[in-house]
Amino acid sequence: HSLELARRGFDVTGADINKEFLLMCEEDRKKFNFSNCRFIERDMRTLAVHNEFDLVINMFYSFGFFDTDQENERVVRNFCNALKPNGKFLMHTHVTFPRLVSGKLKNSQIRQLKSGSFLKLVRRYNPQTKREDGVWEVLNKNNQSVQLTPYSVRLYTPEEFRRLCLAAGFKKVSFFGSWDGQSYSDESEEMIVLALKAHQ
Repeated sequence: HSLELARRGFDVTGADINKEFLLMCEEDRKKFNFSNCRFIERDMRTLAVHNEFDLVINMFYSFGFFDTDQENERVVRNFCNALKPNGKFLMHTHVTFPRLVSGKLKNSQIRQLKSGSFLKLVRRYNPQTKREDGVWEVLNKNNQSVQLTPYSVRLYTPEEFRRLCLAAGFKKVSFFGSWDGQSYSDESEEMIVLALKAHQ
């Protein structure tokens, strides 16, 4: 996403805690000669940036993986602090709370990868913790199995996420169910949140 935004002319800072991902991105940045893009190694929980960006983007199911609600709340506060007054925060997830708990989102899926291997996804929702717990397993052509590190992600309802954003310092929070601007509903296949930072 950072590289595509840079290709479109935006000045972009991409942040991740994973050094391998950052190295891959940096190689692509050099290949395309994007001077308007940089990558930094950061933990979202300790991001210490203030009034620097016009927009913060958190894409594709990458929010809520920390152990406690307090850590996730700290992340949203850090995002808000990083924005200039009237800056915007965009968050996207393709796993919505209603579709998961209703069973419309399958608890088990198998996807074929470009390599010819298969990726098996198994997930379950824990109503006590409000978390989705899951395991990814790669099955190669020789029917050998490699289990990836299990994950657990906190799922937030729109009401919970609105409260989280307002407490962090955002003044307006809007929800969409698709990239073409449709309103969010329990039938939406994804949730897109746009939060506006209060003017200071």
